[in-house]
Amino acid sequence: MPRIERSIEIDAPADQVLEYANKLENQIEWVSFMREQEITTTPGAEGMMVERSVVQIGPRKEALRALFKAPATKQVLSRTSDNSSFRMDSQLSVGAIGDMAEVTWTIAYVPPMGAIGKLGDIIMMRRLFINEVEKSLENLKEQLEQPVS
Repeated sequence: MPRIERSIEIDAPADQVLEYANKLENQIEWVSFMREQEITTTPGAEGMMVERSVVQIGPRKEALRALFKAPATKQVLSRTSDNSSFRMDSQLSVGAIGDMAEVTWTIAYVPPMGAIGKLGDIIMMRRLFINEVEKSLENLKEQLEQPVS
């Protein structure tokens, strides 16, 4: 299962970053490869939520059903998404560095289309996915570092 991990420092308190990133309705604003999103359940007793989304990495769009787990440590947001051909496990963690936050996003995924998809991942998809993750973290930083007017 290929794995991507990228980090960024954001000039905002860690609690504020986690609160913003943890709201599913905000993710469409900063996750660059998310094309559609619909929250299909409210948080249950165990803090689980279900979301339907459409993501696009490269030319192909994938409809995913995601299960969100409430942050156990109040600093980590976990998501497991899958459909018949694409699976993605994602963890976003936020740590404090003084008055700033360090955000680390780790994604493990199974490329779609079996053996052909694995080859495509080696040739192109992994680089595209890395670019999208880096762009998303930059978007998150931009959203949280906007001057208050």
